[in-house]
Amino acid sequence: MKDPTTIITLTTDFGIRDGFPAAMHGVILSINPEVRIVDLCHGISPGDIAHGAYLLATVTPYFRSGSIHVAVVDPGVGTPRMILAVKTKDQMYIAPDNGLLGYILERQPDAEVRYLENADLWLKNPSSTFHGRDIMAPTAAHLSAGVPFHKVGPIVNTWEPAPFPPAKQTGNMVQGRIIHVDHFGNLITNIPGMTSDSLSIGDRRIEQRGLTFQEGKPGEPIVLVGSSGWLEIAINGDSAVQVLGVTVGDIVTAQVGKNSRGDR
Repeated sequence: MKDPTTIITLTTDFGIRDGFPAAMHGVILSINPEVRIVDLCHGISPGDIAHGAYLLATVTPYFRSGSIHVAVVDPGVGTPRMILAVKTKDQMYIAPDNGLLGYILERQPDAEVRYLENADLWLKNPSSTFHGRDIMAPTAAHLSAGVPFHKVGPIVNTWEPAPFPPAKQTGNMVQGRIIHVDHFGNLITNIPGMTSDSLSIGDRRIEQRGLTFQEGKPGEPIVLVGSSGWLEIAINGDSAVQVLGVTVGDIVTAQVGKNSRGDR
């Protein structure tokens, strides 16, 4: 059976008004015309590392083994910040070292992490303002064409962590944060989907649990386990972020039942 075509995904804050994503497509296809490119998302708000990190952690695991994921949310482009290449058991990632890969590395502690140093895999004379096109895209294309992973550069053992620290359990209380607000205004936390007696954010305590978004009285928040596996706050027919007046980064505390676990 013929080996399946390698997939390269692109996740950026470039939007669709300009030609930046298309330029990355062109570079990749000029090196490996057989690769399949998937635009995972180009709608991240400019410089929103937290959004990009959340997308990578919750979407890329559903791609088949051997896929390569390139993420460019890079306010520090052209500065001394490194560009990381990460190889997990099933996938590869390329992104600036600014926390974009933080959740991936939390979940994959045995991953091989290197930084991009091999200029033979880049375009000549790379721009100081478009490393996505000139460094990350061509490196991903060469990897998809069979270049061994270790050729990208040397191993590193330290990197920028995820934008928000992991949820932490103390006794029967687990403290986490709102790490993402989705298109519908649902509040996604980084607290694992556990059975909790209540969840508090600010001065609001939410005790009602549900399995679906339509549970709960209109206008009243509920807690459910979302598709990401983390606890979410939602409101039937309304936007939780608007009703509750909270934002990404706000602290959330869950009171855990006696038979529940707060670890990942």
